[in-house]
This record gives sequence, structure tokens and C-alpha cells, in this order.
Amino acid sequence: MNLKVGTIRCYDLEMMLNSSAHIVLVAELARQACGYARIDQSAKHYQHKKNAYLGFIHVLPVCRKQGIGGKLLDALMDWGRVQGAGEARLDVFAGNDSAIRLYEKAGFNSLLLNMRKSL
Repeated sequence: MNLKVGTIRCYDLEMMLNSSAHIVLVAELARQACGYARIDQSAKHYQHKKNAYLGFIHVLPVCRKQGIGGKLLDALMDWGRVQGAGEARLDVFAGNDSAIRLYEKAGFNSLLLNMRKSL
């Protein structure tokens, strides 16, 4: 990857918790914020007017292989449907094989491959 070393804060949790366009789910077993989705307006060239964007799912390593990721994903997709989203989108790092398997099992498929090269 190409991430900075140290603490990285990618999400404004307070804003998400107070927004009707976001949902944050917590898996009780892990007692940690484990996933969120937001509703976005789709780009004009897409078929659906709204899409649900899955921002992240995280399950602590000690809690994995218990179906928690799948349950979080199901709940996030249900919320997106209720909000009127026509499809769900997400980003996943290449090489994150367990996440890719989870998403493919749920019916997601690759749409775009983002490539880079150091200069």
C-alpha cells in the first residue's frame, strides 16, 4: 500500500453518527465500529439516481470466521434498499483476499481496476 505510518483518521465518525445519509453499525461481539454505508447521488451517466457506498467493514481478527462480516454487509445493504439506492458500490484494496471473497459471495463484481506506478 502507500499509506502513512502512524494513526490515520479517514472517517468523521461524529458527522456520520449525526447524518441521515450515513449509517454506522457496531458488531456487539467485537464492541468496535465495524462498518458504515452512505447514500450518494449517482453520477449522471449511471442507471440509478442513488447508490449506497460501503465505506468499510472491519472485524477484529479474533472475531473473524464467525459470519460477522456477512451480517454487517447484509444489514448495510438492507439499509441502502430502504433509503432508495439502486445499487451498492465499494472500494477494496487489491490483495485483501478475505474482503474480496466476502464481497464476491454477496454478489459484488469488479467494475474498475485502479492502477498506479511510483515515479
